[in-house]
Amino acid sequence: MTTAKRDTEEELDEALSDAVQRTGASIRLWRSEPDATTLARVRRRRRASMTAMVSACAASVLVVGVSIATLLPLAAREGSPISPGAGSVSPSPSPTSSVHESSTGMEITLPVGWTFVDGSSTEIVSPRIDLMFGNWDFPTGGSCGPGPAVSNLPSDGVLAWIYEYLAPDKTSDFAPRPQSFSLGRELGPFECIGSTAHVLMFTDSGRYVQVMVVTGQNASSASLKEMESALDSLVIAPS
Repeated sequence: MTTAKRDTEEELDEALSDAVQRTGASIRLWRSEPDATTLARVRRRRRASMTAMVSACAASVLVVGVSIATLLPLAAREGSPISPGAGSVSPSPSPTSSVHESSTGMEITLPVGWTFVDGSSTEIVSPRIDLMFGNWDFPTGGSCGPGPAVSNLPSDGVLAWIYEYLAPDKTSDFAPRPQSFSLGRELGPFECIGSTAHVLMFTDSGRYVQVMVVTGQNASSASLKEMESALDSLVIAPS
């Protein structure tokens, strides 16, 4: 290769290298300092992206709100507990029993629908009748016992009355009151009422009482249990 040709090639290489270096510098300068048009285009793209993102978030919140609003009535229909609104009042349960007091200082709790009669409505003086009660509307009166009520006892009826002995001949006949009552077997028949009866004799608060209970032949076990529960509720004030 001649010296002239070699010099020409070297000049071409240097010119090409300078051109590449100038082009690379221009590229680096463009990347680090974009012109105003490019900046505006980038800002528009960013604003568009942010707007799309906010819209998507808002749509998601709306969908969740609609879903919750849709599920709440469904939960209510399926029996989920919902707090009552202001001013709502829960209905009071109907009473199942009532308390009755005699004029002689005795108190008893009876099932709703039972009849209570103070002993002062009878003509018996000694032993006196403090009170009478039963599971139907029975007639009152009687000179020895509550004869009219016993005579009208329904087949499923239960009736009780309480005698009180003010000065018993044998106080030993009256055991201390038990914690709970059981009717036990029937005794009699008794002349004053003309039928058999369950008899309970005990002392309570210094007073001597005798409970008589008559039951119809078809009286249910539930009615007998109610009678025993009523006797358990008996409160006797000291004389």
